[in-house]
Amino acid sequence: QSNNWWHTGELPGTAAILVRTNHGFNWAVLTNKTSDDKAFYAELDALTWKLLKEVYQYQTQSGKRRTLLLILVIKVQKLERF
Repeated sequence: QSNNWWHTGELPGTAAILVRTNHGFNWAVLTNKTSDDKAFYAELDALTWKLLKEVYQYQTQSGKRRTLLLILVIKVQKLERF
């Protein structure tokens, strides 16, 4: 059962999404753009889940379990689909 929490928000010229998963992962993504496109936040969310999956697969395959600090800064120059 999913018990993920998230919040999105904007200030002029910026956008952010904060996530807390039921698996104990937490992250924040900040961008230098805002968008009226409803898919914008969904795409940011999908990007972070993809990164998390890649890190988890690496840790599983390598046998290296470490605490991960991932700082993701996205500079959006042209708003396109990720």
